[in-house]
Amino acid sequence: MNIILCGLPMCGKTTIGQAIAEKLSWDFLDTDQAVEKKYFSHTDQNHSCREIYRHHGETAFRDLEKQQIYSLKTYTKHVISLGGGSLMDHENAKLIQDLRIVIYLKASFETLCSRMQTVGIPAYLDVNDPEKSLRILVDQRTPIYEAVSQKTFEIKNFSPNEIADLIMEKVIHGQ
Repeated sequence: MNIILCGLPMCGKTTIGQAIAEKLSWDFLDTDQAVEKKYFSHTDQNHSCREIYRHHGETAFRDLEKQQIYSLKTYTKHVISLGGGSLMDHENAKLIQDLRIVIYLKASFETLCSRMQTVGIPAYLDVNDPEKSLRILVDQRTPIYEAVSQKTFEIKNFSPNEIADLIMEKVIHGQ
């Protein structure tokens, strides 16, 4: 079994995923970080996903991401944080659903905007109107996340550790 976290960029998938993995003594994998490592191993260039996306375009980035997601079929006892757009590909979504348990971490639009102002505007958003393009992204991706996931947890004002505990209680321990 694996626990797979999906959600919009900046919703806390990596931080919460690391907390769950630590509590379960499982391995943690962030697919974005795995894509960066794969890119480095092929090019000897150390680029972030944002840089890969900017320099090579969405298609090249999504191809690397798809390769990483395909490799997840062999994983067990992992907590996996998916890149925000990885479920937009139908094949990725089907594969992820088959791996079970998929959890959607839902953040309010206001929370995402606030975090975006702190960490910077992602490469796939319009720098001239990032809030509008984020709203479009929320509207496009939310139905996909809801369809693919078995559980949804709203992060609200909870700390990452509190969300991890809640997921452990409701999903792992089945309460």
